[in-house]
Amino acid sequence: MTEQYVADFKAFAGNGAGGAPAWLTKIREGAIARFAELGFPTTKQEEWRFTSVAPIKETRFALAHAAGAQPPSVAAIEPLLVCPPGSPRMVFVDGRYAPELSSVGGLPRGVHAGSLAVALTSGRNGELARQHLTRHARWHESAFAALNTAFLADGAFVHVAAHTILEQPLELLFVATGGRQPTVSHPRSLIVVERDAQAAVVEGYAALTDDVYWTNGVTEAVVGEGARVEYYRVQREGRRAYHVATTQSRQERDSFFGLHAVTLGGALARHDVLTALDGAGAELILNGLYVLRDSQHADHHTVIEHARPHCASHEF
Repeated sequence: MTEQYVADFKAFAGNGAGGAPAWLTKIREGAIARFAELGFPTTKQEEWRFTSVAPIKETRFALAHAAGAQPPSVAAIEPLLVCPPGSPRMVFVDGRYAPELSSVGGLPRGVHAGSLAVALTSGRNGELARQHLTRHARWHESAFAALNTAFLADGAFVHVAAHTILEQPLELLFVATGGRQPTVSHPRSLIVVERDAQAAVVEGYAALTDDVYWTNGVTEAVVGEGARVEYYRVQREGRRAYHVATTQSRQERDSFFGLHAVTLGGALARHDVLTALDGAGAELILNGLYVLRDSQHADHHTVIEHARPHCASHEF
């Protein structure tokens, strides 16, 4: 069943794939080849023994987001937001940034929040993206991360400069609109918080539809020396949706990263959390909550790597 995605990738790449830089084009090509090698995981594999992704494998998904499609209204989006009114927010519709639904004009100096697609082709942000994007999420090992990397087109790019404090939480809302046929989006987020900076990010997933769709998301978070990051992930997908996500973090010396994951939606949900404490004195907290009903299935898989001594991790 990987052949359909290889064919879709050829069409995606043939359409220009968002005018990506050459280095990303090469990575995309490697990622789709790796996906074809790995194939979809099965319950015979230890890490997937509790979750069958056969419903995803057996469904024909079309890439979401038609260029020029009418975006939802602000009124439709507001009930899906987690943070209080007036908080800075970025909204993504079927994986693509929607500036007309977003509000980031009041961010303090030293904080940038914008489209990843735009960042890839700009000076300083482009260099930061190249330094970190695809370097942390282990797409060589994960079929779903490889597929996301192959179809990487847009998502969130958040950069908090050294010694900067982001007082208000920044909300990233990914909204699915669905369609007459099942669709898939591959949103990507890159969060870079530099030395001695502080930030809170709320990443949410929700839907304006009860259609069948699939969100295959990847978030990479880089926490610099002495930095503090609180990352909240709230998944409220539609009741017939499939949600597969990878969150990969890397922490430097004396940093703190709190990851708080809430899973409420989706017919089938899988969240892989992979963390690397890569500096002495780094501290990590993982909190998870899921509330399910009827035939909903949720699976959270965590890997914590203590790459350096004198680190602390806590999982609840």
